[in-house]
Amino acid sequence: MATIVPVEALVPGTQTALPTEEERSQRMEHYRALAKSVGIESLPFEGHKWPQGQPPVPQRVRLADGGWRDVPPHEWGISMAQCRALMAAARTSEEHLWDPDYSVSQLVRYYIKPWTLHTGVGYSLLANYHEPKEVTVMVSHAWQENAEDFFDTLERSCSETDVMYICFLANYQHNDGYGPNVQQQLGSDPSDSPFFKVLKHIETRGLASRFPSAWRYRRGWDRLPYVCLLAATLLWCPAVIAEGCIPSFSSCEFLHNRDHPWGTWEAKAIGTGYVALLPIAATCACTRFTWRGPCARSQSRLHRRSQVPAVTW
Repeated sequence: MATIVPVEALVPGTQTALPTEEERSQRMEHYRALAKSVGIESLPFEGHKWPQGQPPVPQRVRLADGGWRDVPPHEWGISMAQCRALMAAARTSEEHLWDPDYSVSQLVRYYIKPWTLHTGVGYSLLANYHEPKEVTVMVSHAWQENAEDFFDTLERSCSETDVMYICFLANYQHNDGYGPNVQQQLGSDPSDSPFFKVLKHIETRGLASRFPSAWRYRRGWDRLPYVCLLAATLLWCPAVIAEGCIPSFSSCEFLHNRDHPWGTWEAKAIGTGYVALLPIAATCACTRFTWRGPCARSQSRLHRRSQVPAVTW
């Protein structure tokens, strides 16, 4: 018979059960032993620096057979649907009244940290405890940006199939001895940090894709829209300069007189050569604003304001 988990024992915004007391006890024993192995005798780790040269400590989940599995950073992902559920849970929380002006920092303080307390894993991994999600999108953020603006930006820039690494949701934010603290997760070498490893994993997957050359030369693909816009300008200008008017696809409009504030415009025939050039110019101009390229999702930078997240695929 399946065990019915009380609603209060679920991670808010998910259908994932919170860890049991037995699991938490085992976590504490594991991290206490880990601390002693590097010369730290007490828990939590407050006041103790993770020794230089020690590798970062991964988050871990308990398996169905009672064993444990270390989960690498590229599996600390969360989906767009789960982000919506998270915000819905925050807005309807009875423990703390939601304020639309809350920053990311306040979202973490009042919601993420209480929800993940003593679990040993970040919200993303807690929400996908039994099936961790492989990251396809790296998202950076500012701690003082508006939380609702942050998730609205993700809605505009991420798809339903994207799996995002968002550090304030991916990293375990506590220093309670039940899981690795932030310093332990980051490690002492930048090349060992979760950020570097996630980006490296995305790059490796890109190079192993069906179109590795497109990924390898993605910076060139990203510049193609600007080349198209320049081409459109150069194709349009000859008609403006040579004919002294503003060309359309079939005629050229020129200012006849200035009897009115907006003047009087008349049309005249346009050269056949320009008729061929203008559709090409229009196509190039449209490409500038619609092109995303085969690897544009790996390089996009979206800044709505100075503190709005940069999203990197």
